[in-house]
Amino acid sequence: MTDTTTTPCWVLTNRDGEDFDDADGVPHFPTQEKAAGWAVNLTDAWNPRQLSHTCVTVTCTCCQYAYDEDEDGLAHFADMAEAEKALADYWSFAGGQARCDACTAGPCDPERGDHG
Repeated sequence: MTDTTTTPCWVLTNRDGEDFDDADGVPHFPTQEKAAGWAVNLTDAWNPRQLSHTCVTVTCTCCQYAYDEDEDGLAHFADMAEAEKALADYWSFAGGQARCDACTAGPCDPERGDHG
């Protein structure tokens, strides 16, 4: 399952126009204020910039795990093709459904405690 953000996200950009990358990718923020608040803790000057497009997030159809939800944020992708490419080694995508690596390995019945 994928969701599309309702408004374009915010990222942090330096004066050279490069997006901040924290080694896990470019963090996205829902508001300019949240981006600016996060930038306060960085050593260099980073300014919030709103993207020109909405983003895609990926959630497992079976267990409802949103990719990267246990980290500092939620991974965002420009489109579904980018998401599928980035997650190809860990997730499966078929028929409009997404499955995390544990649910792909099966069985997937979170209500019974069977998760991968």
